[in-house]
Amino acid sequence: MSLRRMLGLLVSTVLLAAARGGDAEYETPTVRPLSVVLPPAWPRARSTRSRDPVVADGYMYHYQLDSSFGPFDVTGTGDLASSCTSSGPSAS
Repeated sequence: MSLRRMLGLLVSTVLLAAARGGDAEYETPTVRPLSVVLPPAWPRARSTRSRDPVVADGYMYHYQLDSSFGPFDVTGTGDLASSCTSSGPSAS
């Protein structure tokens, strides 16, 4: 096989692989019950209540909270823990 023909075959293979690689499937957001996302022993704050259900984007959970300060959104379970143990959402 000639060098020109091998190079042409290589280039067409690379182009075909690049064209097929762009069709990646992305996760679609799912909705999960709060009872499935958080364990029963999760600390509950008297002034903060999480709405059910919780949206999961494939990477983090997105919580909607109602508090005595008003409604607000929290992204991630770590931020939910700090929101439930502090006196309310930070004013940052």
